[in-house]
Amino acid sequence: MNKPLNSEICGVILTRNKVAAHMAVTEMVEVGVRDILVLAPAGILGDVVYRVQELEHRLGCRLTYRAMLKTCEGAEPLCAAENFVGCRHVAVSLEPVGDPAIVCAYKRALGLFRRQGEGAVVVLRRHMAAVRQEGKYAYWPPGVSLEVGSMRGGKVVDFILVYGPESASVHSPRVMPFAMYDAELWDVLARMIHSNRGIIEWRDVHQAYLDEAQMGAVMV
Repeated sequence: MNKPLNSEICGVILTRNKVAAHMAVTEMVEVGVRDILVLAPAGILGDVVYRVQELEHRLGCRLTYRAMLKTCEGAEPLCAAENFVGCRHVAVSLEPVGDPAIVCAYKRALGLFRRQGEGAVVVLRRHMAAVRQEGKYAYWPPGVSLEVGSMRGGKVVDFILVYGPESASVHSPRVMPFAMYDAELWDVLARMIHSNRGIIEWRDVHQAYLDEAQMGAVMV
């Protein structure tokens, strides 16, 4: 098994499909992350390795492969990556998007995370007009305020998402399948309680970061 590179940020891809794994590795490298762990169900891990191993030489990345633990749903499979990630920050991809505009947003998310230095950064997709309120731009639901980093075409591009006590739950925005997390992720996962579906829900992981006011976001 390859040892992880001594890089600032590593990547973890959770996949259940060898073609999707190939696309996800390509997108992760395009974002700027080159030390990548690919997690797949044990039954298809060999096929995934065969499909994506040529990318290691062609894209100049380093790939490690491991079988998922337990269920393939929710955030729990990510626990198999803890030893690989160690104390580094991690970019997590759940599936490729195949959309250059969204991949560009992933790059902005990486830049925002480096400036933020801790917590988490998610990528949100919302097609709603921004409303200026008291010097900030607000979106529905009420209680969500945005510290604007930049505007493009009259829409918010970069912002920090802050939920007030009266706001809706964290899963109201449409979260894209890519996010950045600091090393506290493992403590967050250890505190999670399984939902009624018997899995650790990603929305609960994100809510934990929001509760600590450590959730950044980039808008597509």
